[in-house]
Amino acid sequence: MENTTKTRGKSISRPIMIMIMIMLLILGFVPVIIMAVTSYMINIDMLRERNELSNQSAVATLQKARTETCPFRKR
Repeated sequence: MENTTKTRGKSISRPIMIMIMIMLLILGFVPVIIMAVTSYMINIDMLRERNELSNQSAVATLQKARTETCPFRKR
């Protein structure tokens, strides 16, 4: 009789252990995913800001060049 209760206990504890392992793996990957998404969002915002500053600088340079070299404009 003892032998059947031991196997029953092992068979019940095995799915619980698998469930706990899966939950621990999920909990371990959640911070990694959050860090990756946060890093991506910060990089995208920084690149957009740099691109906007670059466009503003380019427009200012073109406008300055046009006003300096335009022979038809009165000063």
